[in-house]
Amino acid sequence: MAPQPANSNPRRAFLDIRIGDPAVRSAEEEAHARAIAFVREKASELGLGPAAPIAELEEWQKEMVMDLHAADPAWSAKGKIQLDPLAAPRGGRLVFELDTASCPKTTANFASLCTGAAGFSKTAKTKPLHFKNTPVHRIIANYIAQGGDITRGDGSGGDSIYSGAFKDESAGLKTGFAHGRGVLAMANSGKHSNTSQWFVTLTDDKTQLKKMEGKYVVFGYLVEGLGVLDELNAVGSESGTPTEQVQVWDCGVL
Repeated sequence: MAPQPANSNPRRAFLDIRIGDPAVRSAEEEAHARAIAFVREKASELGLGPAAPIAELEEWQKEMVMDLHAADPAWSAKGKIQLDPLAAPRGGRLVFELDTASCPKTTANFASLCTGAAGFSKTAKTKPLHFKNTPVHRIIANYIAQGGDITRGDGSGGDSIYSGAFKDESAGLKTGFAHGRGVLAMANSGKHSNTSQWFVTLTDDKTQLKKMEGKYVVFGYLVEGLGVLDELNAVGSESGTPTEQVQVWDCGVL
Protein backbone atom coordinates (compact mmCIF):
# COMPACT_ATOMS: atom_id res chain seq x y z
CA MET A 1 0.00 0.00 0.00
CA ALA A 2 1.26 3.48 -0.84
CA PRO A 3 2.27 5.79 2.03
CA GLN A 4 -0.71 7.63 3.43
CA PRO A 5 -0.81 11.30 4.38
CA ALA A 6 -0.87 12.12 8.05
CA ASN A 7 -4.33 12.74 9.46
CA SER A 8 -4.50 14.75 12.68
CA ASN A 9 -7.74 13.19 13.85
CA PRO A 10 -8.63 10.00 11.94
CA ARG A 11 -11.76 8.28 13.17
CA ARG A 12 -11.01 4.82 11.80
CA ALA A 13 -7.88 2.70 11.50
CA PHE A 14 -7.24 -0.78 10.14
CA LEU A 15 -4.87 -3.67 10.76
CA ASP A 16 -4.49 -6.30 8.05
CA ILE A 17 -3.77 -9.61 9.75
CA ARG A 18 -1.94 -12.53 8.14
CA ILE A 19 -1.88 -15.94 9.82
CA GLY A 20 0.80 -18.48 8.94
CA ASP A 21 4.51 -18.45 8.15
CA PRO A 22 5.13 -15.67 5.58
CA ALA A 23 8.24 -17.43 4.27
CA VAL A 24 6.25 -20.59 3.55
CA ARG A 25 3.52 -18.58 1.82
CA SER A 26 6.08 -16.76 -0.31
CA ALA A 27 7.70 -20.05 -1.34
CA GLU A 28 4.29 -21.48 -2.32
CA GLU A 29 3.48 -18.41 -4.41
CA GLU A 30 6.83 -18.66 -6.20
CA ALA A 31 6.34 -22.38 -6.87
CA HIS A 32 2.87 -21.75 -8.29
CA ALA A 33 4.18 -18.94 -10.52
CA ARG A 34 6.92 -21.25 -11.81
CA ALA A 35 4.32 -23.90 -12.56
CA ILE A 36 2.30 -21.46 -14.66
CA ALA A 37 5.40 -20.39 -16.61
CA PHE A 38 6.56 -23.99 -17.11
CA VAL A 39 3.20 -25.23 -18.38
CA ARG A 40 2.97 -22.37 -20.85
CA GLU A 41 6.42 -23.17 -22.20
CA LYS A 42 5.58 -26.88 -22.53
CA ALA A 43 2.01 -26.35 -23.78
CA SER A 44 2.58 -28.02 -27.16
CA GLU A 45 4.12 -31.12 -25.57
CA LEU A 46 1.11 -31.35 -23.28
CA GLY A 47 -1.38 -30.87 -26.08
CA LEU A 48 -2.60 -27.59 -24.62
CA GLY A 49 -3.48 -24.27 -26.21
CA PRO A 50 -1.21 -21.21 -25.86
CA ALA A 51 -3.05 -19.93 -22.77
CA ALA A 52 -2.48 -23.26 -20.97
CA PRO A 53 -4.59 -22.70 -17.83
CA ILE A 54 -3.14 -25.03 -15.20
CA ALA A 55 -6.39 -24.97 -13.23
CA GLU A 56 -7.97 -27.04 -16.01
CA LEU A 57 -5.32 -29.76 -16.12
CA GLU A 58 -6.54 -33.30 -15.62
CA GLU A 59 -4.71 -35.65 -13.27
CA TRP A 60 -2.85 -37.45 -16.05
CA GLN A 61 -1.70 -34.09 -17.41
CA LYS A 62 -0.49 -33.02 -13.97
CA GLU A 63 1.55 -36.22 -13.73
CA MET A 64 3.01 -35.52 -17.15
CA VAL A 65 3.90 -31.96 -16.13
CA MET A 66 5.71 -33.19 -13.02
CA ASP A 67 7.64 -35.77 -15.06
CA LEU A 68 8.62 -33.17 -17.66
CA HIS A 69 9.75 -30.78 -14.95
CA ALA A 70 11.84 -33.43 -13.20
CA ALA A 71 13.52 -34.32 -16.52
CA ASP A 72 14.37 -30.70 -17.36
CA PRO A 73 17.62 -29.70 -15.58
CA ALA A 74 17.22 -25.97 -16.30
CA TRP A 75 13.71 -25.80 -14.87
CA SER A 76 14.45 -28.15 -11.97
CA ALA A 77 17.31 -25.89 -10.93
CA LYS A 78 14.87 -23.01 -10.54
CA GLY A 79 12.98 -24.84 -7.82
CA LYS A 80 9.89 -26.97 -7.36
CA ILE A 81 6.53 -26.24 -8.96
CA GLN A 82 3.06 -26.26 -7.43
CA LEU A 83 0.18 -27.01 -9.79
CA ASP A 84 -2.71 -26.91 -7.35
CA PRO A 85 -4.27 -23.49 -6.63
CA LEU A 86 -3.07 -21.71 -3.52
CA ALA A 87 -5.39 -21.61 -0.55
CA ALA A 88 -6.65 -18.15 0.29
CA PRO A 89 -4.46 -16.40 2.89
CA ARG A 90 -5.84 -16.69 6.40
CA GLY A 91 -6.62 -13.57 8.33
CA GLY A 92 -8.07 -10.35 6.99
CA ARG A 93 -8.82 -6.76 7.90
CA LEU A 94 -9.73 -5.44 11.33
CA VAL A 95 -11.31 -1.98 11.17
CA PHE A 96 -11.58 0.01 14.39
CA GLU A 97 -13.62 3.09 15.23
CA LEU A 98 -11.33 5.29 17.34
CA ASP A 99 -12.67 7.27 20.29
CA THR A 100 -10.87 10.48 19.40
CA ALA A 101 -13.08 12.60 21.66
CA SER A 102 -12.33 10.73 24.88
CA CYS A 103 -8.76 9.66 24.11
CA PRO A 104 -7.17 12.17 21.71
CA LYS A 105 -3.59 11.40 22.71
CA THR A 106 -3.98 7.62 22.64
CA THR A 107 -5.82 7.58 19.32
CA ALA A 108 -3.33 9.97 17.72
CA ASN A 109 -0.52 7.62 18.74
CA PHE A 110 -2.31 4.53 17.41
CA ALA A 111 -3.27 6.19 14.13
CA SER A 112 0.27 7.43 13.54
CA LEU A 113 1.67 3.96 14.23
CA CYS A 114 -0.79 2.64 11.65
CA THR A 115 0.55 5.02 8.98
CA GLY A 116 4.21 5.16 9.98
CA ALA A 117 4.08 8.95 9.63
CA ALA A 118 6.28 9.63 12.68
CA GLY A 119 9.41 8.03 11.23
CA PHE A 120 11.76 6.05 13.45
CA SER A 121 11.99 5.34 17.15
CA LYS A 122 14.40 7.59 19.04
CA THR A 123 15.36 4.82 21.46
CA ALA A 124 15.54 1.90 19.00
CA LYS A 125 16.82 3.96 16.09
CA THR A 126 16.54 1.27 13.40
CA LYS A 127 12.92 0.51 14.24
CA PRO A 128 10.14 2.42 12.46
CA LEU A 129 7.25 3.79 14.49
CA HIS A 130 4.95 1.57 12.47
CA PHE A 131 2.82 -1.50 13.12
CA LYS A 132 3.48 -2.89 9.63
CA ASN A 133 5.23 -6.29 9.67
CA THR A 134 5.02 -6.62 13.46
CA PRO A 135 3.76 -9.76 15.19
CA VAL A 136 0.61 -10.38 17.14
CA HIS A 137 2.77 -12.02 19.76
CA ARG A 138 0.19 -12.98 22.40
CA ILE A 139 -3.20 -14.61 21.89
CA ILE A 140 -4.99 -16.05 24.90
CA ALA A 141 -7.87 -18.07 23.48
CA ASN A 142 -11.29 -16.68 24.38
CA TYR A 143 -9.71 -13.64 26.02
CA ILE A 144 -7.40 -11.25 24.10
CA ALA A 145 -5.07 -10.89 21.11
CA GLN A 146 -2.13 -8.56 21.72
CA GLY A 147 0.38 -6.93 19.36
CA GLY A 148 2.15 -3.67 18.71
CA ASP A 149 5.63 -4.37 20.08
CA ILE A 150 7.36 -2.38 17.37
CA THR A 151 10.87 -2.56 18.86
CA ARG A 152 11.34 -6.16 20.02
CA GLY A 153 8.34 -8.06 18.72
CA ASP A 154 8.01 -10.30 21.75
CA GLY A 155 6.02 -8.18 24.19
CA SER A 156 9.02 -6.81 26.08
CA GLY A 157 9.37 -3.62 24.02
CA GLY A 158 7.42 -0.83 22.42
CA ASP A 159 7.60 2.91 21.81
CA SER A 160 5.27 5.78 21.05
CA ILE A 161 5.23 8.92 18.95
CA TYR A 162 5.82 10.75 22.25
CA SER A 163 9.27 9.14 22.69
CA GLY A 164 8.47 6.54 25.29
CA ALA A 165 5.63 5.85 27.69
CA PHE A 166 2.74 8.27 28.02
CA LYS A 167 0.06 8.76 30.64
CA ASP A 168 -3.30 7.02 30.83
CA GLU A 169 -6.21 9.13 29.62
CA SER A 170 -8.75 8.95 32.43
CA ALA A 171 -11.77 8.86 30.13
CA GLY A 172 -10.37 5.72 28.49
CA LEU A 173 -9.95 4.04 31.85
CA LYS A 174 -13.61 4.73 32.60
CA THR A 175 -14.94 3.49 29.24
CA GLY A 176 -14.80 -0.15 30.24
CA PHE A 177 -15.23 -3.38 28.31
CA ALA A 178 -19.02 -3.76 28.25
CA HIS A 179 -18.94 -3.80 24.44
CA GLY A 180 -17.55 -7.35 24.68
CA ARG A 181 -15.64 -8.78 21.73
CA GLY A 182 -13.72 -6.29 19.66
CA VAL A 183 -12.82 -3.70 22.30
CA LEU A 184 -9.46 -2.05 21.48
CA ALA A 185 -7.28 -1.04 24.42
CA MET A 186 -3.70 -0.20 25.30
CA ALA A 187 -1.59 -2.94 26.86
CA ASN A 188 0.58 -1.74 29.71
CA SER A 189 2.92 -2.81 32.48
CA GLY A 190 1.29 -0.58 35.08
CA LYS A 191 -0.04 2.92 35.53
CA HIS A 192 0.98 5.47 32.85
CA SER A 193 3.13 2.96 30.90
CA ASN A 194 1.42 3.07 27.49
CA THR A 195 3.66 2.85 24.41
CA SER A 196 2.66 1.02 21.23
CA GLN A 197 1.29 -2.30 22.45
CA TRP A 198 -2.44 -2.80 22.02
CA PHE A 199 -4.91 -5.61 22.55
CA VAL A 200 -8.35 -6.52 21.29
CA THR A 201 -10.84 -8.58 23.27
CA LEU A 202 -11.91 -12.01 22.01
CA THR A 203 -14.67 -12.67 24.52
CA ASP A 204 -18.12 -11.52 25.64
CA ASP A 205 -17.65 -13.11 29.07
CA LYS A 206 -18.57 -10.35 31.52
CA THR A 207 -16.64 -11.94 34.36
CA GLN A 208 -13.40 -11.93 32.39
CA LEU A 209 -13.98 -8.44 31.04
CA LYS A 210 -14.77 -7.07 34.50
CA LYS A 211 -11.24 -7.96 35.64
CA MET A 212 -9.81 -5.42 33.19
CA GLU A 213 -12.03 -2.50 34.18
CA GLY A 214 -10.08 0.61 35.13
CA LYS A 215 -6.69 -0.97 34.36
CA TYR A 216 -6.39 -0.35 30.62
CA VAL A 217 -7.20 2.63 28.42
CA VAL A 218 -10.02 1.68 26.04
CA PHE A 219 -9.83 3.83 22.92
CA GLY A 220 -11.79 2.07 20.19
CA TYR A 221 -13.91 -0.85 19.10
CA LEU A 222 -14.16 -3.15 16.11
CA VAL A 223 -16.59 -2.21 13.34
CA GLU A 224 -15.45 -4.71 10.67
CA GLY A 225 -13.72 -8.07 10.95
CA LEU A 226 -15.47 -10.28 13.50
CA GLY A 227 -14.54 -13.28 11.38
CA VAL A 228 -10.87 -12.30 11.69
CA LEU A 229 -11.26 -12.29 15.48
CA ASP A 230 -12.53 -15.87 15.18
CA GLU A 231 -9.42 -16.80 13.19
CA LEU A 232 -7.16 -15.15 15.76
CA ASN A 233 -8.94 -16.99 18.55
CA ALA A 234 -8.45 -20.28 16.71
CA VAL A 235 -4.65 -19.92 16.87
CA GLY A 236 -4.64 -18.78 20.49
CA SER A 237 -3.62 -20.88 23.46
CA GLU A 238 -4.04 -20.98 27.21
CA SER A 239 -0.46 -19.76 27.67
CA GLY A 240 -0.85 -16.94 25.17
CA THR A 241 1.73 -18.24 22.68
CA PRO A 242 0.05 -18.40 19.24
CA THR A 243 0.06 -21.84 17.65
CA GLU A 244 1.04 -20.22 14.34
CA GLN A 245 2.79 -17.04 13.30
CA VAL A 246 0.46 -14.03 13.22
CA GLN A 247 1.52 -10.72 11.72
CA VAL A 248 0.20 -7.25 10.93
CA TRP A 249 1.24 -7.20 7.28
CA ASP A 250 -0.34 -3.83 6.51
CA CYS A 251 -2.14 -1.05 8.34
CA GLY A 252 -3.40 2.50 7.93
CA VAL A 253 -6.22 4.96 8.55
CA LEU A 254 -9.54 5.37 6.77
